[in-house]
Amino acid sequence: MLLDKPSNHLDLPSLAALEAMLRQYRGTLLVASHDQVLLRQLALDGYLQLGEGSELHVCG
Repeated sequence: MLLDKPSNHLDLPSLAALEAMLRQYRGTLLVASHDQVLLRQLALDGYLQLGEGSELHVCG
């Protein structure tokens, strides 16, 4: 599943529903987001983080 800024413009109940659905999803997720809280809540196995300039950090 490809998600681009999925938490933008969501109210709290909608955000909670999104997080619950994504935590239950068993497929591969590709999420582009600045929302660090959402990314932590998803408990991803690994992720790529873009740093300043062209830095790329592989985590997990």
